[in-house]
Amino acid sequence: MKEFLSGLNSRKSISPIASAGTALAIILLAGQAAQADCTPAAANGVTATCSGGITNNQGAGAPGTSAGTSGYGTGVETGVGVTVSAGANTVTGTNFGINIGDGAVRIESGDTVSGAIGISGGNPGGTLFVTSLAGSTITATTGTYAIIANGRGIIDVEGTINGGSSGAIWLKGGLSSGLVLNPTSVINGIVLGTGSDALNLGGTTGGSASFDVSKLGVQYQNFGSLGAAGINNTSWTLTGTSTFAGLFVIFSGSAPVIVNGDTSSMSSTTIKAGGTLSGTGTVGNTTVNGALAPGGGTPATLNVHGSLTFSSAASYMIAVTPTAASLTNVVGTSNLGGATVNANFAAGSYVAKQYTILNATAGINGTFNPAVISNMPTLTSTLSYDANNVFLDVALLSVPTGGNGNQQAVGNALTNFFNVNGGIASDFAMLTPAGLTQASGEGATGSQQATFSAMNQFMGIMTDPFLAGRAGGAASYAEQDGGRGAYASMS
Repeated sequence: MKEFLSGLNSRKSISPIASAGTALAIILLAGQAAQADCTPAAANGVTATCSGGITNNQGAGAPGTSAGTSGYGTGVETGVGVTVSAGANTVTGTNFGINIGDGAVRIESGDTVSGAIGISGGNPGGTLFVTSLAGSTITATTGTYAIIANGRGIIDVEGTINGGSSGAIWLKGGLSSGLVLNPTSVINGIVLGTGSDALNLGGTTGGSASFDVSKLGVQYQNFGSLGAAGINNTSWTLTGTSTFAGLFVIFSGSAPVIVNGDTSSMSSTTIKAGGTLSGTGTVGNTTVNGALAPGGGTPATLNVHGSLTFSSAASYMIAVTPTAASLTNVVGTSNLGGATVNANFAAGSYVAKQYTILNATAGINGTFNPAVISNMPTLTSTLSYDANNVFLDVALLSVPTGGNGNQQAVGNALTNFFNVNGGIASDFAMLTPAGLTQASGEGATGSQQATFSAMNQFMGIMTDPFLAGRAGGAASYAEQDGGRGAYASMS
């Protein structure tokens, strides 16, 4: 399953996974003249491109002929790569749309592959890779399934799969086969695995989608595990109530996997490093190597019916508002393992002095990392415990060492308010030393003092009779300057 998901970021490649000894890369032929065929003819090891309109029953014949019963291939060719180029192209056949022994098929946007069975391949022991891009269609016209993987099958679906009389996809050969659903995928019909296969929720184009876990065992049958990954900010939300008893694995991704339904029937839930589980639903026995974020950014409760175990590298991410904090309720034991708590306080809210952030009815084992990560630099966030609970304790941090008198006075006033009232506006809790100075009014009073000093200097200059040119006063000036000066001095 890990190998299966490793190629989800390489959608430009014909195959998400390299197969030893098999050349599966497809060369997209730019500037090729339009032709209604697949070129070259089907044979071992070829890399073919289908374009120009409708390719009908070419089989293993020369490009442009229609002597076969398959759109392309006869079911024995190995190491084949086939791309149906984007642009309303169709590959169709009486019995099969595309029928190869081993290789990779890529159906691009706007294209269609159809036949009694749409695509068949992967001889026993071989592998069939199918990539169906958004806007493409694979259809079973009169047969059993739209896609049949006779050996190992790796099927990555963004487009639409229209099933036949038995279903949409049959991973017939097992061999740790897998199916990836993307936010744009549409599966019409049953998907049948062999018990050890993986159903994965992925995506490389972003966006969001939901998956109803009650479909496990009904539409998606005989799978061994459900995997999910928020790749390239693709967000998956799980809804419904599951009866599936397989594994649930959350892989590394840039967006969280949100569980708002009930997956507690699954035998275990594992959050891999780099993966994040959030939501307000219910999960079963859970191991956290990545991040657990109940509520997903707002205070809410996530339920664990079973045990909850953190590794030392894990993160427990909680949101805090005036009246509540994120909470995980565990019906079982919780092993904290030295994981790190990351507290995010909502701006503009009031901060209570203690919040319950985890409850375990069967007891708490160990402790979290004592160093809490917080977005409030002037709040001290510490952790405390009793037999069944973990608490986040919040206190207002005093002015850092070296703070001046005004900063200390404001800091003490805010601390007293916090202690008396049990909380304080987070805008005040986030004040830095510079912010404390501004709150003290020191800057404003300093500006006023500077203005008073300037005014005093100005008035001193205006009223000082002993500055240059003012010695003796106006009368002596009149005497020295004669009549016109005297007139001026007396007027």
